Amino acid sequence: MKNALLLCCAANETHSQEPALFEYVPRRLYSTSVRNYISRISLDKIVLIATHVVSDVEYIAKNVVMFKKGVIVDNAAPHELLRKIDGKVWELYSTEEDLPALQNKYRVTNIARDENAIDRIIVRVLSDETPSEPSKSAAPTLEDYYLYVFGAI
Repeated sequence: MKNALLLCCAANETHSQEPALFEYVPRRLYSTSVRNYISRISLDKIVLIATHVVSDVEYIAKNVVMFKKGVIVDNAAPHELLRKIDGKVWELYSTEEDLPALQNKYRVTNIARDENAIDRIIVRVLSDETPSEPSKSAAPTLEDYYLYVFGAI
């Protein structure tokens, strides 16, 4: 795995000397009960999880360490990472026909159908500047931050 998200869960400074080791858990098996278990054992252990599936770890991480090509590029609590891209995540309305132009112009992180208009889609983009198209600022997610840091989607 070239780019990985390394998650460190720790609730206090006194940790058990016994490491908690996990093997890869397929996405379909990564349930709420597994997340709850990891959160529970992290109260007295440091839990390390290397993954590129950011949504799996967003709510159980006390601290996130990001590596890019073996070098630490960030290390902070999730809410601190999100603050770094506040004002850089936007949602635009588009049609399917106009989508390729938006994908060429912006870093598109998500596309969803607009439930209020059948012929319209919502395009989530990362941009340091306010898009020239009508848009609204969106609350950043840890996945947005991951894509912002690593660039390629």
